[in-house]
Amino acid sequence: MQDAEQPLVVVMADLSIERRNDGQMFAAHLDDLGLTAYGRTVEEARKELIGVFNVWVNFYRERGLLEERLNQMGAEWTWLHTYEGDIPVEYTSSAVMPVGSASEEEVSHYQPFHGRSAVAA
Repeated sequence: MQDAEQPLVVVMADLSIERRNDGQMFAAHLDDLGLTAYGRTVEEARKELIGVFNVWVNFYRERGLLEERLNQMGAEWTWLHTYEGDIPVEYTSSAVMPVGSASEEEVSHYQPFHGRSAVAA
């Protein structure tokens, strides 16, 4: 759980999901942050990406470098309490991920998913 003193950060990033390994694996990417996670299904890859994003945010947050790192990467970001974007988000136990990620059916037809997403931790 987030500390009351540490507001959630929202990062608007390009999210893409693609098939890998002759369709046996899926790769989910937050392109703007250079983060990637893998899974045997679209949902598994997406859940793994939530974890990778949380580790990334917490790593820089604990060192007091989160804002600096986001700015260095040229990321589009804001604090959750000031977020006024039109990209809907869904809350999980420790992060916020975009609503409307690629479905298993979309990716199973070799149609890579790519879209703008709001992600928070």
